[in-house]
Amino acid sequence: MIATSSNPTPDGFFVLRFWRGAGPLWQVYWLYGVGMSCALAAAFAAALLAGNVAMQQLLLPMILVYTIWVVVSVWRCAPNTGKEVYTHLARGLTVAWALNVVFLLIALEFDLLARYLGTA
Repeated sequence: MIATSSNPTPDGFFVLRFWRGAGPLWQVYWLYGVGMSCALAAAFAAALLAGNVAMQQLLLPMILVYTIWVVVSVWRCAPNTGKEVYTHLARGLTVAWALNVVFLLIALEFDLLARYLGTA
């Protein structure tokens, strides 16, 4: 008996494929690491400009979870390139970016907390 699957990617859903390190580095780094992170930042900026505190609060944990996924995925997919220097660059830049995101999220959360408490 031959097993068939409706899944077009043999490695599974793209989120899990990258999490396991089975995707190409360029794709997880540029499309998800840079592109999607910019989209999330734009969504947060739009909520900030609109004064939508509830949307800002919703986006912060989403950004944190997404950042964790991207960092792990880039780290694990980093060797999937033709040049070792890209492995090191991708890992270093992604860790630095993630640290920046964590510090930014903490500052934004304190700001939102101050707004909820009426002290800002």
